[in-house]
Amino acid sequence: MSCTLFEQLLKKPNGPFVTSGSLRSTMVIREVKGNANIKSAIKRVKTNEKRRIQNASVKSALRTAIKQFEAKVENNDAEAAKAAFVEATKKLDKAANKGLIHKNAASRQKSRLAKKLNGLSA
Repeated sequence: MSCTLFEQLLKKPNGPFVTSGSLRSTMVIREVKGNANIKSAIKRVKTNEKRRIQNASVKSALRTAIKQFEAKVENNDAEAAKAAFVEATKKLDKAANKGLIHKNAASRQKSRLAKKLNGLSA
């Protein structure tokens, strides 16, 4: 019946730690400063943690899409670069709509990617 420290922390519903599973099925434990007492504040901490993980995942996918596009431009692969450009612009637009990046920043990045794609075609 002995539990490890990790299991004990997971059993505490209002303990000083927040646990959340990311999309990759890994468990993240972070200490919560202040240790909220009010029910709505506890819920807020949990939802903020879930959103932080989701936002990190979306941003990571966005950066990956941009890097894949740039790699295809580097290899002078025009067809693959066009497909990667569409994917990268889609992810930029979604990130801007969700508020992860500013809409002007997304527009600027799309413009720079388009300039690279047009340079490849010429």
